[in-house]
Amino acid sequence: MNIHQLTSLELLEKIGVIVLILDEQGRISLVNSTGSDLLGYPADELVGMDWYAHFIAPEERQALQDRFLRIMAGQEEHPFFHENTIVIRDGGRRVIAWHNTILRTDNDVINGILSTGEDITDRVEAEKCIRRSERRMRRFVDHVPDALFIHDAKGNIIDVNKRACSSLGYSREELLSRNILDIERDYSAADGRDMIRRILQSNNPLTFSGTNQCKDGRTFPVEAKVNVLEKGEKPLFVTVVRDISDRLHQQRRLQDKRDLLRVIIDSIPDIICIKDGQGRWLLANSFDLHLFGLEGVSYRGKTDRELAAYTPLYREASSHCRESDALAWERKAPSRSNEIIPAHDGASRVFDVYKIPLFHDDGRRKALVIIGRDITEQKRIEEKYRTLFEQSPLAYLTSTLSGDILTVNHEFTKIYGYKPEEIVGRNVTEFLTPKSLEFFKHQYPLFLQGVPIAEYDYEVYKADGTLALTQVSSAIIRDDMGNPVSIQRILLDVTKQRHIEEQIRESEARYRQLFERAPVGIVHFDTNLHVTDCNDNYLKIMQADREHMIGLDIRKLRDKRVIPILEATLAGKEGCWEGSYRSTISNVTVHVSARTAPLYDGHGKIQGGMALVEDISRRKQAQEERYRLMSAIDQASETIVITDIGGRIEYVNPAFEKMTGYSAAEAQGKNPRILKSGLHDKTFYKDMWQTLRAGRVWKGHLINKRKDGTLFEEDASISPVRNQEGEIINYVAVKRDVTKEVALKKQLNQAMKMEAIGTLAGGIAHDFNNILSAVLGYAEMAELQLDEDEPARKDVGQIIAAGQRATDLIRQILTFSRQEEEELRPVRIQFVIKEALKLLRSSLPSSIELQQDIDSDCGSVLADPVRIHQVLMNLCTNAKQAMAGEQGSLNIRLSRLADNSVTGPSCLGQGRWLDLEVSDTGVGMEPQVRERIFDPFFTTKKKGQGTGLGLSVVHGIVKSHGGEITVDSEAGRGTTFHVYLPVVDDEENHEEEVKQTILPHGDEHVLLVDDEPLLVEIMKRTLSILGYRVTSFTDSRQALEWFDRHSDRVDVVVTDMTMPHQTGADLARKILAARPQMPIILCTGYSEVMDADRASAMGIRKFLAKPVENRTLAQSVRDVLDS
Repeated sequence: MNIHQLTSLELLEKIGVIVLILDEQGRISLVNSTGSDLLGYPADELVGMDWYAHFIAPEERQALQDRFLRIMAGQEEHPFFHENTIVIRDGGRRVIAWHNTILRTDNDVINGILSTGEDITDRVEAEKCIRRSERRMRRFVDHVPDALFIHDAKGNIIDVNKRACSSLGYSREELLSRNILDIERDYSAADGRDMIRRILQSNNPLTFSGTNQCKDGRTFPVEAKVNVLEKGEKPLFVTVVRDISDRLHQQRRLQDKRDLLRVIIDSIPDIICIKDGQGRWLLANSFDLHLFGLEGVSYRGKTDRELAAYTPLYREASSHCRESDALAWERKAPSRSNEIIPAHDGASRVFDVYKIPLFHDDGRRKALVIIGRDITEQKRIEEKYRTLFEQSPLAYLTSTLSGDILTVNHEFTKIYGYKPEEIVGRNVTEFLTPKSLEFFKHQYPLFLQGVPIAEYDYEVYKADGTLALTQVSSAIIRDDMGNPVSIQRILLDVTKQRHIEEQIRESEARYRQLFERAPVGIVHFDTNLHVTDCNDNYLKIMQADREHMIGLDIRKLRDKRVIPILEATLAGKEGCWEGSYRSTISNVTVHVSARTAPLYDGHGKIQGGMALVEDISRRKQAQEERYRLMSAIDQASETIVITDIGGRIEYVNPAFEKMTGYSAAEAQGKNPRILKSGLHDKTFYKDMWQTLRAGRVWKGHLINKRKDGTLFEEDASISPVRNQEGEIINYVAVKRDVTKEVALKKQLNQAMKMEAIGTLAGGIAHDFNNILSAVLGYAEMAELQLDEDEPARKDVGQIIAAGQRATDLIRQILTFSRQEEEELRPVRIQFVIKEALKLLRSSLPSSIELQQDIDSDCGSVLADPVRIHQVLMNLCTNAKQAMAGEQGSLNIRLSRLADNSVTGPSCLGQGRWLDLEVSDTGVGMEPQVRERIFDPFFTTKKKGQGTGLGLSVVHGIVKSHGGEITVDSEAGRGTTFHVYLPVVDDEENHEEEVKQTILPHGDEHVLLVDDEPLLVEIMKRTLSILGYRVTSFTDSRQALEWFDRHSDRVDVVVTDMTMPHQTGADLARKILAARPQMPIILCTGYSEVMDADRASAMGIRKFLAKPVENRTLAQSVRDVLDS
């Protein structure tokens, strides 16, 4: 075939993209070889197949098919470009990038869609599928049989093959009794004789087309070839008949395809161009001609130089085109490059250009196929991706397939503390703990094979040596040929999340305890209105057992009045119901009050509801009795007001006079608006009157004003009063003063919040004290083993000091949770301030300047240094947040007020005071905010960014130290806090001298019990060094068994309080029952059920609070032994 014979069909077969046409039903009308090879089906078999049912991935199928049908119906614009996953014949998956064009009839009716796609997954496999498909097709074509007839010159059939019988529907015997003209419907007997004559004269076979008729009357077109089988007086002839129904159909379709091919090529939004071996243009699509401004130019047969003379656009690009053409011919293989092409708007576009050289068998140049896709937007996205990579709030890491780190982004260095130059080039396995490394080595080879890695929290070493629990999402990056080249990982530090999850589990356990012990009945139901859970109080109210209650279908209740309330709850509405209810299970009648609320899952979706049910039978009975005792409305405690239909007051009871201050005479004839407080808007009263005039009862909450101007709150129920004709003649309002109830409710809510804080504080103390015990114990042990001049001794001393400060902090938390007074001592707070500033300075951004003015000669104050440290850190943290993102200054000043100074606030009494001043240049506060800053739980921060406890705690600490705190702030002008603390006499400011005493020794036998192995180890080592013989256990049950056998060998018992299976108190009781004089020391991190007094009452000699210093332990053991 020469170059001028290249057809549009060959072009579609040559280009490296998929060409697919779907009809309006989504069936395949046309697919090129690239598409059929990818899908694994022959092209003719694909035609007519449902594209979405057979090839679209299940998870995308419904959405894409629905969208296609909307496009075909003209209800939605078609997407010019999209990507989706297809499932090929062997079950494999491919990701295809598509460019789409709508096909229309001559009447502009949508009748299909043309898509060109590029397999961006695995082209090599597609080519293998193509070769296999071609071989199968060839074998199939080679073995297709034709119908065979042997007949005489008159057309009488002598013999047939099986294909002739099966194609016509006759048996062999039936065909042998017929003439061939009985089957052929287009020729007469004369035509048949004429054919026989011509065959005999020419000695050449004769081929003709006709129509065969089957036994059942059906007809089909055939091509017949007649030849002489035997000559002589009675010659025989053989006729080979081929059913050409499919051929004619394919010919018609081929013609249709040829008509479409030009449309297809012109519709493809890519460069398509074919040049001959001398560079002359043979074919170009509309996109190519428009891009270079060659519309209307007779381009065929012209070279690039000749076409450059027609348009400046192509003149600028032709030089580079010729150079890249020459390079493609030189390589003798398809080439790919990015080319920058000028556009009509003066900008430039980037194209991904394929150039495919074709050669004759003798090596001569045949044609050059050029395909180019506009990737300008793709390049922009790639650049954007690089920017997002660096600025992403997620930590990214890219490595080789072997795990060598290539790049990390800024967020990675921020989270894990490594600089890029410290980590690039190292292997990811270097940063995993042995446990995580073992998991990685097992899972990573499977991941490279395409097996998803199970979710796992990797333990990753950070730059400071700490561990971060990290969730890792990995993806394999492949090149254009589908070969893996690198690994992209997203790392998420979930350390805090796991801690929160643990707290949630603990919270759920506490909720379950509350659920079971609640003083009211609680019942849960699902979205199908089936009971899923209830507490014992609910079963008691309903007098039913759990077996019959769980799973109960609420829709089948005997008393159905509650069902609408429960259904509304499942629609997201809270509800309430009160009345006499008849139980379905027990058949008892009980008066109940119920409140309902929906239950939501973690995604905000309603998963059921709950109801709080209270048996109010006694309350109801009491109300009825009270009502019977009321002799007259004047004696009612509720305010009762009766008005006419115009709203003029006709009657008020004495309770009204007492509540409002208005006498009955003053109120009569007036409108109730004399009580308006101005706190309800016009809409509130408009809704009220609309309800009343409609004949319905209005219920609500009112804030009204007394005659003396003071406000009060009341719950009101206003009802219309009708005459016998049903006309509204009056309105009666019954109102109850709830001012005190509202105030008490607010106080109760506040108390509950503070109680929750105390419970949380106590909950963490025990475990934290155990940790501190190990830290202090090992640090003290290390200190004892270091010489005085060892440099490390000072470092260990700092560890001990820090541990002791942490101990003080835990005790402070416990003090806060118990609302007890902390022991105060004389403290020079300038040292506390300087220590706090060291910690603060490292946390301040560079945009905030820290200034300090500390008077080192200030006197001492009676204080707890930990709480003073807490006050300063809270104030400075608020100041930092007030200047967030802005340049600013944070100033800390400590000075002593002169005696009888007038510069302090008027609230200060006589005496000497220290003034701790913390000021900032931040946003300041509005007056209404400044007035409430010390209220508990008041915060101006967004939800989740603050608790509102910080300044409330600061205020409480200052007051507990006998001090005062003031604030001066204006919006836009910063904030200044003054903390005033009373000065104590200098002679009272004595520092406790830490005496280096020799730890007492002994040789007695100590039984040591603690469920923490670390604490057992350090305490055992300490006591052993001091000469004691120690037997230790981490299980109190084993310790008791050992004691029962060897009690005579034990001199003293040291035990923890909180242990599984058996507490230290229980162990002590059993030991004292066996040996009443046994010295016992009880240690505890925190316990609500044990203190020193209770321990002493049990016979325990010593009660120690963790963390226990080695010195304290040694002295305590010696004391109880010597006593």
